[in-house]
Amino acid sequence: MLRTHGAGTPREIWHFGEPGGPVYETLVRFIRLRKALVPYLYSLAWQVHSEDSTMFRPLAFDFGYDPRVTGMDDQFMLGPALMACPVTRPQWFGLGAVPVRDAPQTRGVLLPLGTDWGDVWDGTRHEGGRRIEAPTPVEKLADYARRLCRPLRPPRRRLGGAGRARLPGRGRLVRAVRGRRRRLGLRAGRRHPQRAALG
Repeated sequence: MLRTHGAGTPREIWHFGEPGGPVYETLVRFIRLRKALVPYLYSLAWQVHSEDSTMFRPLAFDFGYDPRVTGMDDQFMLGPALMACPVTRPQWFGLGAVPVRDAPQTRGVLLPLGTDWGDVWDGTRHEGGRRIEAPTPVEKLADYARRLCRPLRPPRRRLGGAGRARLPGRGRLVRAVRGRRRRLGLRAGRRHPQRAALG
């Protein structure tokens, strides 16, 4: 669910500035967001495998009753709980690394009807069924979660500790994964949960 491509190009974070620098700190912020999402992504992967579901889908899959989402091509759902709203136009640099002047640092976001939405970065709640102008600085994507009451924050030291926001539907998926592991005779140790062994 995360793979970098290419060869001979440095990808480690320390190649992109020093701690405290804007590029370095932006990378740290996105790495932490990904760590906070790993349990959700893992659960989604299991749902894709076991229920022939899909990780990425158009808004119309989940909000077909809202006529405004039909044909929406610049927002999508990542599973049942997260909506991604990527920036699809140059904000800083255009073709040939030519600086872009006076580009807006916002983008319009449609929040579908039927649920409240929370900004994954700061937990700000928004009522569904309206369009907002979302800030899009380089250090923040416009990402929203259904019924989110607090921002996603991974713990500093380990993945499974306190501080992780709960996403709707995640518990059912995790229980299904654990039950499937038991049926297959797989076990994962507490110290190394990523190492599953035949039991």
